[in-house]
Amino acid sequence: MKPDGNPVWLMQVGANKIEIVCSVYSRWDQVWSNACENFVKVLSIFSEEQKSLHLGATDMAVKDVFLAPGANASVGTLFRRSEMLPASIFADRGPNWHCHTGWIVSMNEQVQTLHNLNIDSVFRGGDTYIEIAHYQLRNTGVDLPVDQVARDFETIQKVYSDLHLGNKKVVSEILSAQVSNSIGLKAK
Repeated sequence: MKPDGNPVWLMQVGANKIEIVCSVYSRWDQVWSNACENFVKVLSIFSEEQKSLHLGATDMAVKDVFLAPGANASVGTLFRRSEMLPASIFADRGPNWHCHTGWIVSMNEQVQTLHNLNIDSVFRGGDTYIEIAHYQLRNTGVDLPVDQVARDFETIQKVYSDLHLGNKKVVSEILSAQVSNSIGLKAK
């Protein structure tokens, strides 16, 4: 639990969804190790209960929030021009604005990843809060038997590693070098 009483880890399991949430991020290897362990446990239970269960898609959502001091944090000082961002966000918008965009990346004829990117800027209490929410949905190309994934999870481990690297690439490409350095992300 965090000091405010909210959970650091949360898992919700539904009819067709397993959601694992980590609200305090340190480093990918640490977070993924814990998430993967719990994910495989749930998959094992599901595969014992329903032998014909298959995995057809997986997703990852990452939310980055940071503070830009003052109200004069312009889009141009926080973000770099990129094909991932619409050019219209670089117009003078003031401290409060929202941007959303999306695209699909094809890995081959069967496997695609949908990217959905939302960015919010809100001026509050003398500072500008920036929130970047990047959602990726990857179809697996073929329906994978859940019992197989639970026993040999290297495939799903590779998918999540790819999604993590995809998120890192997007964030690295859209943030300015100054912001990237200030949050510990290698600038491009």
